[in-house]
Amino acid sequence: TLRRSRPREAAEVADVHLASRRAAEAAGFIPKSIHTDDETRLWVAGTLMATCDVWVAQAGRRLAAMMALDGDVLDQLYVAPERQGRGVGDSLWPGRRRGDASRQPG
Repeated sequence: TLRRSRPREAAEVADVHLASRRAAEAAGFIPKSIHTDDETRLWVAGTLMATCDVWVAQAGRRLAAMMALDGDVLDQLYVAPERQGRGVGDSLWPGRRRGDASRQPG
């Protein structure tokens, strides 16, 4: 299910962000974060959720991915490691191939 995130889901959005980053760091795709998990959680709850249009992909009772749009700009896109490679990220950002970030998920 693709939908806008709810304010009370900030912790779950942060969990997806952190798990995805850890997997990418372990694989050597990105450098290790300079922020602690607590700092990231505070940033997600206090800044990202308040300033961006945050969308999520839900699989069962868990979030499978999160995407944050800052206006028409893709700011964040993270997919839970166990859900990667299944098209979840593609489904969240329908404008990705056409250069049309104004299209909303779903």
